[in-house]
Amino acid sequence: MRKLLRLFCYGVTILFAVIGVTFTAVFVGTSFNLFTIRGSSELRNAHFSDTNSNVHPKIGNSCVQSIDEPWQTSEEWTTMREAFKKDAGHIHDAALHASTSPRLVIATIAPEQFRFFTSEREVFKRYFEPLKILGTMTQFSYGIAGIKPKTAESIERHLLDSGSSYYLGKNYEKVLASTAEEAEALRFERITDERNPYYSYLYVSLFIKQLEKSWESAGYPIHGNVGVIATLYNIGFEHSHPKPNPSYGGSSITVDGKQYSYGLLASQVYCSPDLIALFPN
Repeated sequence: MRKLLRLFCYGVTILFAVIGVTFTAVFVGTSFNLFTIRGSSELRNAHFSDTNSNVHPKIGNSCVQSIDEPWQTSEEWTTMREAFKKDAGHIHDAALHASTSPRLVIATIAPEQFRFFTSEREVFKRYFEPLKILGTMTQFSYGIAGIKPKTAESIERHLLDSGSSYYLGKNYEKVLASTAEEAEALRFERITDERNPYYSYLYVSLFIKQLEKSWESAGYPIHGNVGVIATLYNIGFEHSHPKPNPSYGGSSITVDGKQYSYGLLASQVYCSPDLIALFPN
């Protein structure tokens, strides 16, 4: 009996040691950007070499900078802010390749992270908060951006469909290139890859760009309207119907006792002074 108890104690000790080493390795890796992207920035930039798409457009969002909201001092935002700093290179790369604003990208993703962190509180406290990394969704929506495979497929299809109102032009056709045989598996791998978040940010960037293109083509430009763009991101292509004077909306998210709509929270993140040096508006 004593021998079994001793073996059990040894087993528990070894288990906790392995967990400790794993957490430390992940923390060090994310802190020093050791989880590198497959393929260089030069390769990913190649298809834009003959365009001016490497200039981020300015967002004309109307902002009131003196925001004082509960989310700004929340544990969730503190964790998210540090994670966005670690991912800054990936975010800027992805926004560059879609010719959109890096700050708009993080503002659009932030409500998804707030929703995940507040609904999975125990997991957040045990794992994501200590490591200061973004939450990764695994049911229905996937990855750090909560992208559905169906949505990712639509983004890819719009890149190639010159008859679509979402079509961005020939310069974008190969940005997510894949063969028909590998498309589904590669798509899922890209949006769920925890070590390489570049593609998650790229899908978000392209989604934003396609929404802006569609509304502009219809005569109702929304460029710079962060709350509306984020709302459309939240509700999906199928609910994007260009019209005059669109309003904020989307899922309801509660942070530190205050309720926000998805679009409103995104707009406030964009307009806040946080991370402004790293992701200017």
